[in-house]
Parts: sequence; C-alpha cells; structure tokens
Amino acid sequence: MQKEKNYPSFLKTLNRLEITGPVYKKDFVKNRNSQHWNLSEADTVIDKLWRAGLIKISRDHAFRKIIEANKVDAIPKLIDIRTEKLKLSRELLLQVLNNLGATTKSDLFRNISIHKSLFEQAFDEAIQTQEISEIPIEGENYYMLSNDLPFFTETSIQPRNCALLTPFDNLIQDRIRTQRLFGFNYKLESYIPNSMRIHGYFALPILIHGEIVGTVDLRFNRRERRLDINRLVWRDKFKNNNCCLNILCDLLGDLEDFVTNQ
Repeated sequence: MQKEKNYPSFLKTLNRLEITGPVYKKDFVKNRNSQHWNLSEADTVIDKLWRAGLIKISRDHAFRKIIEANKVDAIPKLIDIRTEKLKLSRELLLQVLNNLGATTKSDLFRNISIHKSLFEQAFDEAIQTQEISEIPIEGENYYMLSNDLPFFTETSIQPRNCALLTPFDNLIQDRIRTQRLFGFNYKLESYIPNSMRIHGYFALPILIHGEIVGTVDLRFNRRERRLDINRLVWRDKFKNNNCCLNILCDLLGDLEDFVTNQ
C-alpha cells in the first residue's frame, strides 16, 4: 500500500475513520457520479484498507454497510514511509558515529550504507540540531558526536591503549579508513589458500599506543588448554620490536587466562 500513488488517501481515510468512529459507508463515501460497476477512488481506498485488515465492515438489519477503523492493537497504523526512513537514517547515522568516533563525511557515508539523498538529509538535520559537530584534524574536516566533545582534549587523545583487534572491530572494519589512518592494508585471509596467506588464517592486528605494529595468528590447543602462536608478523621487521613483544606477551597472557577459564 505504501508504494501506491493513493497512499496519502489511505492515511487520510484511516485517520478520518478513527475520529468519526462507526459510520454508514453511504454517509462516508459519496459516489453520486460514478458508474455502477466501477469502483470510485474512495471505494478503492476503503477496499484496500479492509483487505489490509485496517478497517472492518459490518451490516445492520437493513444490510447497510457500516465501516470503522480496526482497533486491534496488533495491526500497525499506516505510516509516512519517507518520514520513518529519515528517522531511522538519523538513528543509524548517530550509531555509526558512536562506533567510529571522529570520522570524515565520506567514511561515514560508506559505513552507513543508505541512499545518498537520505544520508544528506539526515546528516544536515543532525548538524542543525547540533547532535554532531565538525572538528578540524590535520587540515581535514572530521565529524563526531557532540556529546563526545568534552573527551576530545590534548591529553585524552594521546593513544595509550594496547589491544588485540578482531578483524571486525569498529576501528578497522572499514579497510579504506584503516589504510588511511594507520597506513596498514589489512585483509582477512580466512578465505584464501594457505600458501597465499601473509598474516594467517585469523590474524589479529596488534594495536600499541595508536599504531598497528603487526599481526598475530593464534590457535587454542584444547587438549593442553594452551594458546599457541601460529604466525607473528611485525610490520617493520628491521626494527627492534622487543618493547612491543613484551606488551604483546602481556596481552596474550590475559587472553589465554580468559579462554582457558571459559
């Protein structure tokens, strides 16, 4: 129904019936000039609403039709699909920003995956309502949730965290963004032949102080309850990676404690 050109008439008729209550069809629909065997536009609307279960039709003792809006809670009201799409697009846009943190408009659009016109309208509305804010980073315009601005300070943005990232982590799931931010061309190699793998079947990027320093491919030895390293690849093989190795050992120790206790 929402795809038909008469959709606005469906909304108008249903709203009128909700206000009017039960009413004789002959008093609600005027068809004085219509041909006997042809349904008028108003009759077509009534028929569509009835077939959709949104109204019910009964008859009195004289067999006259009585129509009324169906009050069953399980039947949803007709909605303005464009308004709903825009509302959902804004909610999705804010959720993606929450996941990505500070990001460019092009990155945001690529991650939200909706029609460009809806994205532009939702983006403009979020800017106007100050739900998102523009911030300059290294000469480029980035955007983030306005509620996160208090955390965006000179001290708090210094990366100190160390972590093993899954291939689907919000930080790196957009490979184009990962390449730009970290200069790291990461690919999940689970679906390519073993002989062609560089990092391993399910290699985890190693994040240390804001840099991806390498990847580690792990395997859990269930019999011995031990976490084994299948492959460790440093990005810079000629660099002294002992400091990173010590941090990685701590991360792997925590991970091994977690998986062995499951």
